[in-house]
Amino acid sequence: MMETTTKLKSSTKTGMVLRGLNVYKYSYTYNGTNNQTEELYQIWDGSWLNVYKYSYTYNGNNNQTEELYQNWNGSAWVNVSKGSFTYDGNNNQTEGIYQDWNGSAWVNYLKCSYTYDGNNNLTDGSTKIGMVLPG
Repeated sequence: MMETTTKLKSSTKTGMVLRGLNVYKYSYTYNGTNNQTEELYQIWDGSWLNVYKYSYTYNGNNNQTEELYQNWNGSAWVNVSKGSFTYDGNNNQTEGIYQDWNGSAWVNYLKCSYTYDGNNNLTDGSTKIGMVLPG
């Protein structure tokens, strides 16, 4: 890993090499608290071409609050899907809402809810598929 001027760490893992040629690679970026903030997938076609990326956001307790998935359309990143996550005061994930991008707005398609006991043990989990959430 190398340090950049924005204090982000990054690393690259070259994937498949076929007959001495690069085929694809993954690049990872981390924030100052070592949370992964991006995963970039590229393929080789004489130069590295973007394919897709995941971007990750965290709260002040280093809990992941969002995962954004985007595809490269040749000139810009285009939204595909995202997950948004909430936590209780003990940093237990209590909810995950997953959405698809329909070209103009986020559309809810999955909600996961979790309950914990006084010892922070997961006691219940539920998933709702295809539901529409307010807002």
